[in-house]
Amino acid sequence: MEDKPELIQCPKCSENVAEHNLKRHLRRVHSPEAERERVKKKADLAVAEAAELRAKREAELLLSCLICKTSVKKKNLAKHARIKHGLMLTSAQAKGEPEPTSRFRSAREREAFFRARLGPQLEEESHDAFERGRIVYGGAFELGKSRKH
Repeated sequence: MEDKPELIQCPKCSENVAEHNLKRHLRRVHSPEAERERVKKKADLAVAEAAELRAKREAELLLSCLICKTSVKKKNLAKHARIKHGLMLTSAQAKGEPEPTSRFRSAREREAFFRARLGPQLEEESHDAFERGRIVYGGAFELGKSRKH
């Protein structure tokens, strides 16, 4: 049987390391590149945890139902509206966000705005089989192009 290698303590982190691996341990764990990588991973983890905590806190936020004035958690607002009031909320309403407002007063005003932006209306492509210049391939009455009739 092999003898276990003699363990010594790392002078920087006091971790027990085999004597013949100390140099490799110092290079892998305590080099400037390894330190930067460890700090970056720790920062990324902290950011991810903060985002998760913020999302959880936001989901637990109490909102007031617009119909019955009951306090409901934000994450349960759509379910409450569906069960208690028989309503299907839009995704913006379910998140508790205000409805987007239109910059146009009417559909006619909106159409005029976009018509002006798009320029003159082009003629739609005709699907008339007898139009001059149109070439039609294939046969009629499901005979196919190569069938003799």
